[in-house]
Amino acid sequence: MQELCDYLAHNDEIEFTYRGNSYTIEPGGKKADTIFSIWKSASAMDSEAEIICELSGNPNEEVNENLINKFLNIKCFDGLSFLDIEADVIIEAVY
Repeated sequence: MQELCDYLAHNDEIEFTYRGNSYTIEPGGKKADTIFSIWKSASAMDSEAEIICELSGNPNEEVNENLINKFLNIKCFDGLSFLDIEADVIIEAVY
């Protein structure tokens, strides 16, 4: 988990799989004030990726452990947060 937080602190993009679905955590998002977002990748049923989670705030705010924990605690996986599902997540790539 500490390694994941380090990646987020350095603005890395992280691809992972959870329950057969592919997701991406990325710095920023569609809005200028988005600090982090999680996207669910498009599937055969969906024509495009969808944002399932965003943390908005001051984009110039220093990314620190408290901010990362706040983001990872947002309940966006059927009432569970990333921290709740961490044991079932498979990290596929870090960019």
